[in-house]
Amino acid sequence: MLVYGDPKFSVQLDELIENCRSRLRQMDASSLADLRSLLIFAGQLEQAVWDSALEEDHVSFHLRDASAELTDSVARFFCRKFVSDETGVEQGFLIDAVGRMASLLTGASTLERHPVTVKIPEGYAFYALFPEQYCAAALNWVRQRASGNEALVVGVRSIGTSLSAVVKETLCQSGWKASRFTVRPTGHPFQRKLELNTDEMATDKPILIVDEGPGISGSSMAAVAEAFISVGCHDVSFFSGHGNDPSGASSQVMEMWRRVPRYVTPMEELEWDRLSLEESLLARAKKFGGQAKACDSIQNISGGLWQKVVKKAVEWPTSPPQFEGMKFLCAGRGGGSVLWKFAGLHSNAKGADASTTVFERLAKLASLGYCPQPLGAFRGFIATPWVHGPRLTRPDSKDASILRRMGNYIFDAAQPGLTAAQNESAMERIAGMLYWNTKESLGENFADKAMTLKDAAREEEIPLAYGDGHLAPHEWIRAADGSILKLDAEGHSADHTIVGEQSVLWDIAGACVEWGLDLRTAIRLWEAIEEKGCRVSLKALDFYRAAYAAFRVGLFSMGIAQVSHGEAKLRFEQGRAFYLKQLAGILNPKAMTVQSAG
Repeated sequence: MLVYGDPKFSVQLDELIENCRSRLRQMDASSLADLRSLLIFAGQLEQAVWDSALEEDHVSFHLRDASAELTDSVARFFCRKFVSDETGVEQGFLIDAVGRMASLLTGASTLERHPVTVKIPEGYAFYALFPEQYCAAALNWVRQRASGNEALVVGVRSIGTSLSAVVKETLCQSGWKASRFTVRPTGHPFQRKLELNTDEMATDKPILIVDEGPGISGSSMAAVAEAFISVGCHDVSFFSGHGNDPSGASSQVMEMWRRVPRYVTPMEELEWDRLSLEESLLARAKKFGGQAKACDSIQNISGGLWQKVVKKAVEWPTSPPQFEGMKFLCAGRGGGSVLWKFAGLHSNAKGADASTTVFERLAKLASLGYCPQPLGAFRGFIATPWVHGPRLTRPDSKDASILRRMGNYIFDAAQPGLTAAQNESAMERIAGMLYWNTKESLGENFADKAMTLKDAAREEEIPLAYGDGHLAPHEWIRAADGSILKLDAEGHSADHTIVGEQSVLWDIAGACVEWGLDLRTAIRLWEAIEEKGCRVSLKALDFYRAAYAAFRVGLFSMGIAQVSHGEAKLRFEQGRAFYLKQLAGILNPKAMTVQSAG
């Protein structure tokens, strides 16, 4: 089943560098948060430059080197601030470094408007991974060494650009002579390979391999270790994001993970001003004033645990836990609870921090009455009031006013439309997912039928892109004053799934599937959208309804595979059956019963 995606965006190189220059001008040099943000942005810029298909000339080589030097420089100031609270950031030096990159482009007209691909660093974006964790892990590595000499730090792109810079600079500030470069192993995701240039390879140096893993396969970091060990390097260490083993690794990869020592600083051990993440979020919540002052406890409600604190259980689980963002609930006896939800530490296509973009989006939707007013942003998390009240259920769709409100929300939450090229790429991406998920769950005949829907959708020009992606009934709540509010309204077009950016029809289709609506019962929904000036093509909508249902079948199939028994497995099975029935009904409305091919 196809579910996972590779979130990324394209931007012109000169625009990316100019965004970096702009951030430097606006940053507070004494702020750890601003330094962290700049470090992550510099790492994204470095990754984009090194992964782009630039011509092999002296300008490109200098540009790559300059991007790495910029990341190293920001990492130096970041580590000084985090470890010893030094604030001597040479802001002019950093501005000059970016200026040198811009000058290189000016002298090479073919590069100035060159499009590059920025891969969203998943740990920063989805898993609340902080570069401070790697600074602490590097200090731990240093403490276990008798004396400082020379070390080589190897970052695995994408996120390994900034993380390896942090490890390198921490070593340097601890008396070591450290150098750094980054690599990108290639090949099958479960059998990555890396070829090294061994011309001047010093095999007696410690090799520190840095990435956010291990993921399911664990093969990227293992491939780097294998490459160095094969040329005679025996002092090799992993710096990873967590201490768990890869869940789907081959025996060869698992042997490497057991062989190589691992340095990890869990989030629970990280402190800022002697406060853990949870303690600092609780302290921050109290500063919002009002009833939030009474918050005296904080609870981790990530991975579906939020369902335990709602008064009435929701009908379906939303997704496997790894697709849910980190969440904390600050509460007290006096009420006024505050929800902290992770929005990301990375930068988006416009050069803005993800958390800033999400905060502004929520503030706009709140001004229109669709969701609670956000309270603040802190360390990549967004705070909103915890709303008490019953979640909506599918029978609520009989109320025409609720369907109209949902239609108005879909329109007002929508984003500017995609270009023709973006739309074509987006459709091809979910069409492939639709075919394979349908073939695996319903058989080849249904998969072939699904492909006939794509042509009608391609002919339509849709002026908007979807803005939410999570429109199930339980995402709506009836507040104490009777108003219907949208929860989880941050937008999900850059999440860790295969969906990515799509036409606004993705949200309309999602609402239809999640609420169990057909083209007749959904009429109030798209009437509201069309009254706002966006025509809904029912032929094109069939493609997106089928794709959405197939995506959810894949998601819930993954959920079934991840749990072995109990209520959770039953609920995933019930959810999969619901979406499978929706998919079959869209592809063959006359069929009363469908025998699953699986």
